[in-house]
Amino acid sequence: MAIAKSRTRKPPKDDGDDSDGYFRAYEEYSKVLRTWLVAYGIGAPVLLFTNDHLASAVSKSSFAIAIAAYFLLGVGFQVLLAAINKNVMWMLYWGEQWPELQKRLWYKISAWMSYQFWIDMLVDIGCLLLFGWATLLAFRIVLE
Repeated sequence: MAIAKSRTRKPPKDDGDDSDGYFRAYEEYSKVLRTWLVAYGIGAPVLLFTNDHLASAVSKSSFAIAIAAYFLLGVGFQVLLAAINKNVMWMLYWGEQWPELQKRLWYKISAWMSYQFWIDMLVDIGCLLLFGWATLLAFRIVLE
């Protein structure tokens, strides 16, 4: 989850606080990684199933459904994570606008989720494993 800037967060000091720079770098890497994962998760199957030679080899194997499923699952997980992040940030934004919302369960869940870095890591690693396994299966088919 992208960590929301807390209402208690103080502006950077001149004492070497680089947290804003770290956050901007994290934000940029997060966008780049998500873009690459979704692009690969969509692009690789398009290449595999639209190239006549590759499509023929893949469709004749027993791995075709697994390859397609792994790519679809990976992209689906990234889209789901983006949707969760969007909704968490929406709730935190409105909680800042109307502080009475901060007492509600959805706000508290959103605030908790915004600090759970492991959720992003788990989804990203899962996607890399799914895409890696699908790619290895595809190479195995094509190179046989």
